[in-house]
Amino acid sequence: MFLPTIGAIGSYALGVDIPTYRLLKRLWPGLYMVILRAGPAIPRHLWHRHTIGFRVTEHPIVMALLEAIDEPIVTASVPQDKLPIYEKQVDGFLDAGPLPKHRITVIDLPEGLGNLRLLRAGDGDLSLIDYWIEEKPTGETALL
Repeated sequence: MFLPTIGAIGSYALGVDIPTYRLLKRLWPGLYMVILRAGPAIPRHLWHRHTIGFRVTEHPIVMALLEAIDEPIVTASVPQDKLPIYEKQVDGFLDAGPLPKHRITVIDLPEGLGNLRLLRAGDGDLSLIDYWIEEKPTGETALL
């Protein structure tokens, strides 16, 4: 789920204490998805989820959409070759053109900093979280 600002996390995630919030301020906006406990303000179709992946980005198109609709965006990237399949299943989509090839670093944090787990090392700077990493992933981890 893309959030418009770091400050919005308090409305959509539970258990974001001051140390966790400080870490998020260092990571966002950036190439990090942080999995946190879902809060009551998440969109209704996600109520069955206990955790949600959150991001704050500086991508200008995403930021413009967030500002225009004034709420978080639940989204997924679609590979170009799969686009015809998905076109038939959604009301609309936005083609932002070619995007830089960045891999998002995925951090599992639903139980606070003491239990931080790195699920996928991407292009985000790992030195920002090295202190808290309990175990480093040994291979590629499926996220969804």
